[in-house]
Amino acid sequence: MRRFLPCVLTAVCLAVVSSASAQTEPPPDPLADWVDACYATKPDIQALLEHNALIISEDALTENPSGTWSLNVQPFTQYVRPAEPSPYVLDLCPQARFYGQPQVIKIDAHASDVTRRSAVQVGPDLVLTTWHNLFAPSQPGWYKVVFGLHARNVGGECIPPDFENIPASQVYDVEAVVADGWPLDMLLLRLDRVVSDHYPRVRRSGRGWPGDAMTGIGHPQRLAAKVDRAAKAGPTTIEEDREWLGVKNVNLLPDSSGSMVYNRSQRILETVAKQGGGPTLEWLPAQGCLMFGHREGFTGLNASLRYFAEHIPAFELVVDSLDPVFHVVPLGGGIDPTHVRTVKAPLSAAGPIDYQIVPPAPPAPGQPSLSIVVGGPLTGTLAPGTQLDVLETASIHGASCGVHELSYEVRDLTNGFVDHARQVFEIGIREFTVAPLARWRIRDLAAPFEDETQYTVSNPRPTPVVVRATASQNWLKFNGVEPGSGDPPPSVDLLVEAYGSTVLTVGIAAWAESLPYTPPGGAPHQASVAFEVAPGDPCPTVGGTLTAEIQFEFGSESFNGPGGLPILSSSEGGTLVEVDVNETFCIDDVNLGVFTSGVLSDRIKARLTSPLEIRRLVWDRGILAPPGPLRGVLDDEGALHPFESLDVFDDTQGGGTWRFRVTDVGLSGGLQGSLDSWNLDLRARHCP
Repeated sequence: MRRFLPCVLTAVCLAVVSSASAQTEPPPDPLADWVDACYATKPDIQALLEHNALIISEDALTENPSGTWSLNVQPFTQYVRPAEPSPYVLDLCPQARFYGQPQVIKIDAHASDVTRRSAVQVGPDLVLTTWHNLFAPSQPGWYKVVFGLHARNVGGECIPPDFENIPASQVYDVEAVVADGWPLDMLLLRLDRVVSDHYPRVRRSGRGWPGDAMTGIGHPQRLAAKVDRAAKAGPTTIEEDREWLGVKNVNLLPDSSGSMVYNRSQRILETVAKQGGGPTLEWLPAQGCLMFGHREGFTGLNASLRYFAEHIPAFELVVDSLDPVFHVVPLGGGIDPTHVRTVKAPLSAAGPIDYQIVPPAPPAPGQPSLSIVVGGPLTGTLAPGTQLDVLETASIHGASCGVHELSYEVRDLTNGFVDHARQVFEIGIREFTVAPLARWRIRDLAAPFEDETQYTVSNPRPTPVVVRATASQNWLKFNGVEPGSGDPPPSVDLLVEAYGSTVLTVGIAAWAESLPYTPPGGAPHQASVAFEVAPGDPCPTVGGTLTAEIQFEFGSESFNGPGGLPILSSSEGGTLVEVDVNETFCIDDVNLGVFTSGVLSDRIKARLTSPLEIRRLVWDRGILAPPGPLRGVLDDEGALHPFESLDVFDDTQGGGTWRFRVTDVGLSGGLQGSLDSWNLDLRARHCP
């Protein structure tokens, strides 16, 4: 099951939000690419880099006599591309991105699987990664976790890590698997000792908000760590009862799994990356090497960490919950006015937490109202394990239609965090869907045009909506009512009740037989049906105009005859099958599709008889190259010619019963063949 969260999480609806909560910082300037960690000058990013790690096979590390560790790396000058039957190696151009930067040497099968797993510290001795079933949970001793593998800015110069002398203080053993986040594809690992008492705050409730500034930090296939600040949170979807956060423009290389994706606007670790987007490689023949080209932004993230946070100790003030309270109602409807949230200092906090509750601002005219009653002072201190309740009371009396958002702030003064407790009101929002929107293709010889298609218009909201359907051509008819040749294209208003649906039936008007015939290989007649909310509706609409395309190929049609029949012998009269063509027209061209099996073509005789009793021997024991059953289209102008030409049917009346007789002239106690299928492809012309 896949469903989308309400309107407020979509870009269309954000355009009509009348009151948005403030973010802790504005979105960053867009960056085109990852940068080395040494260029990350902001303190929050520098702090995050200290929590970034690499999970590595123990075979890729060697302990030096001095007690330091050496990581087995080599310069990145070649690209190994998977190919059948075996991988092959291509040289990189010296000016290619990441050329010459170190990469971990592959030791063996399991080393090659894990040396590209990034990780992030989420607890004193906990790291989180994305593992893709490549980590062996039963053998945690196979792996080590290395921190500090990022370039540093020393006196304005970018200094890479010393991979030959990694301090032992940066190398940790994996002691145990704390939690397997399947199906989230996350793995929480406990290390052999404490890394630090300071670590990023993880998402415990709520969700990333569209437009939040996001940062990706990790080891994107090559060492050392890279930072990207170009990303933004996008809409959220729910699939299989898991929430999936969309993130736009996180640039990651392949095998960047486990890299952190951090919400800078809310100062929360949202998730870890599932995999990299991958570069586009461009072969330069003149230089005989590969260049890294444009890279697609990475969007495939795991579900929110909120489903995993119960295993991670909290150190900060926790609001339960930061999920927005949604009110989706028609204009003039009612809501459940009360909601309670708790603000608590967790038992795992290092000490008392100072807090402040900032009430919502007074509503503007036409907006809902929100008031709060705090079960304690607005400012105070909570000891670990204590909490206070906040009673929220909302009212929409007199509020205009649209999407409104109201919130109040919960400030953790001890740790410097600000959370927004949101209520979102979608009042009178119109929305509709149309299915199917796939292009409708119709072929027909002549009137009456009996083929029709149906479009189901559905309303997923509590507000009734009037959807106007308008055709672009007047040879379409709606719900059986067809315009004349001089009338405007049809249009109809469809009332779709709350959470209901209605059907629009579209067909071809009878006068369309006066349209020009579609020439062989020519463009068919084109039309479309546009669905939109009828003009004059004062409330916002989700989705805008939806358009269904229609192609009408006039003057040609295919008729499928009965198939799946045994091919009888001459003594049995062969196999006779018929197809009725209930049209009135003159023939321009006839082609015959015949598909047999179990018998060679040199045993087949076949005859086609028109409604006017014109007979043609279309196949007479012909031999195909290579030999095989008769399978293909018999066409005077095609690759498979009939024994007698089919042009004798041209200019004759084509309506009525067509008969096709196929005979196995060599059947004598052997295997019997089958007429799997056959069809007539007819094209019309004006009668002489």
